[in-house]
Amino acid sequence: MKVPSSIIILLFAVVFFSCNHEQQSPTFVITGKTSPGWSNTVNLRHGSISLAESWSGQTDSRDSIITLQEDGTFHLKVSLDQARLYSFEHQDQKVEFIASPGDSIHIDLTANTVFSGTNSDQNNHLNAMNAEVDKIENYIVSNQRVFFADTLGRYNANIDSLRSAYLSMNDRFKASNELPQEYQQKILKEIEYRSKFYKIIYPAVHEMYTGDTIQIDQSFYDQITTGSFDDPEFLKLNNYVLFLDRYADIMSAGDLRFRNFYDAGIQKIKPKYWAIQGLDAKQDIKDYLTYEHLRKSIGNYGISYLGDIMTNYKDSSKDSELKEELLKMYDEAQQRRSEPDTIVIYRNVNDIQLEAHIFYPEGHKSADMRPVYAFFHGGGWATGIPEWGYTNCKRYSKKGMVAVSFEYRLIDIHGSNIIDCVQDANSAIVWLRKEAKNLGIDPDKVISAGFSAGGHIAASTAILDQWTIEDPSGFNSIPNAYITHSASYDTTKSNFFRRQSNGDAESISTHHNVKPNLPPSISFHGTRDHLAPINEFTAYRDKMEQMGNDFEYKIFEGIGHFFTDPVARAEVAELTDAFLVKLEYIQE
Repeated sequence: MKVPSSIIILLFAVVFFSCNHEQQSPTFVITGKTSPGWSNTVNLRHGSISLAESWSGQTDSRDSIITLQEDGTFHLKVSLDQARLYSFEHQDQKVEFIASPGDSIHIDLTANTVFSGTNSDQNNHLNAMNAEVDKIENYIVSNQRVFFADTLGRYNANIDSLRSAYLSMNDRFKASNELPQEYQQKILKEIEYRSKFYKIIYPAVHEMYTGDTIQIDQSFYDQITTGSFDDPEFLKLNNYVLFLDRYADIMSAGDLRFRNFYDAGIQKIKPKYWAIQGLDAKQDIKDYLTYEHLRKSIGNYGISYLGDIMTNYKDSSKDSELKEELLKMYDEAQQRRSEPDTIVIYRNVNDIQLEAHIFYPEGHKSADMRPVYAFFHGGGWATGIPEWGYTNCKRYSKKGMVAVSFEYRLIDIHGSNIIDCVQDANSAIVWLRKEAKNLGIDPDKVISAGFSAGGHIAASTAILDQWTIEDPSGFNSIPNAYITHSASYDTTKSNFFRRQSNGDAESISTHHNVKPNLPPSISFHGTRDHLAPINEFTAYRDKMEQMGNDFEYKIFEGIGHFFTDPVARAEVAELTDAFLVKLEYIQE
């Protein structure tokens, strides 16, 4: 039986129904096909994927979520009054197209030629040009050490050469095909602002790789950004927003804005907020950048560090719709902090109070001796909040464990480094054991678990002897078992880790410090992990097995870093349960 087609229309959705039945709005029709896979919905949005979702694949309140038929087909009639840019997304497939009133557009994500119907050649060309921007990005990233080490003059010439090749490709299409103005503008502006993005980051990345400081002042940035703050219409272009967002990062870095601003040891929420307010830009542009910044801040850093910014935002923002959405998000974040049974401070360091969000099993008493599940969130050691661990903590508190999601210092917020993150995690394990009688836990049944960067931190508590804490009370920071999921293991792979470890990347590399007789552990990794490549995990796996450790693992074919496939997620949960049952931490 076919699943009925339905559309969930959210705030700012692209489909509007007229209250006046006598006067119908212009429409266009979109049909298509994709492979259903693990998701039976597709997302349609007016505009590009926003910065807050582009890396994670999360949905946005501007999305129309369309339910697929069983065979992967869909059909939708969309109201619009002028030509507009849309993004269309299913699982990890994303395309963009421009539609006008009266168009009939067919999208086939299972075919080599994606678009057919109205303006199919133009829309296929649009996505070919998007792919070309991605190729330029991949080329630069693959050759970044050489690319950014070059002199400023040669570097700019290389960027201009890549841009010229892109424009030549577009010119060849135009020579034999009509390209309406809306397509032309999208194509030209995307490469213009991608090129500007590369140019404004050159001083920072050049210093990062060479150690040499380029002698620049504000005029360097002014020359690149001239004319970039006047047209809010460009906010629908991802590379434009990316460029402005990075410029705001630079302007928030104080004196380091003329050097390697990536290493700015600053708390990024407030400085960036005020940097955006200080831009000589149209109010619509500032409102959108502020919305994106605060939205990411609430989601990635939590509400505790916002301070009086939200009060100022309420008074200064002129976009009532974005303001309403952001304030709703803020309220929801406040409410979510009530989900744990209690939130306590487990460590004070340099006037920073770090929180432990605790979930107790039903009927728990302080006299109990429960196993404890200590979770460390991901976020590249730079972002993340304890709330990201609530799902796991709820699961294991329901299974009889005390579950705690820990906050630790972040690069973006506290100007810390990865060693600080590891030391906070070790302090968390010691704190659990010292507080065992108050928390009702067994100090000899502490499991350290984490996802992504949190997985690295969880493994570090067991592996990295250099940072192990031996407390005068007799307790240490080595867990009794540990769990890693999509973790990073080899921290010698890039300069980032050298900079974030006081120049000693091996001291924080779990791969390089594997030894015999480690606590029992289980690990999960996907073959399509773009952040922690699978070969990094297999090297760690081989070393763990060579050392004869009690080690289990599961490699998931075709799965990426975030395990968005619900079937894979369910299997991780089942295997984790089985691991904990074997340890006698939970019952079957």
